[in-house]
Amino acid sequence: MSRSFISIALLATCGCSGTFDKHVALDPSASQVQLVTGALTGCQVLGDVLGTASVEGDQAAAMQEARNDIRNHAGAKGATHVALQTNNSDSKIGMWASRVEVTLGGVAYRCGPNGPVITPAPTLTSAQN
Repeated sequence: MSRSFISIALLATCGCSGTFDKHVALDPSASQVQLVTGALTGCQVLGDVLGTASVEGDQAAAMQEARNDIRNHAGAKGATHVALQTNNSDSKIGMWASRVEVTLGGVAYRCGPNGPVITPAPTLTSAQN
């Protein structure tokens, strides 16, 4: 069998559904991190966090995996809450299928046992291309 045939065969199999998806499972340390929209008071600010996901053609799956990713980053900082500030979604046309890329940005907080006081945000910034 020639090398070019093997190369073509390998390349063709890479086009299978979801081959390049960035799957993000929720870490156990992040399972208690709550996502909120709005300003939190009565909590310690731990810093900015970002969650990203890239999924083939499935907006809901991409959003869930981006939520898992931002919760994982916040959990690694010891956070109890993330105040979401940005939500960017983009669809890209690929060679075999479209991809949905989602990025969430926010601020991680550690809140005490009584929880935070949440002032609702007027709107969550969203950019879609």
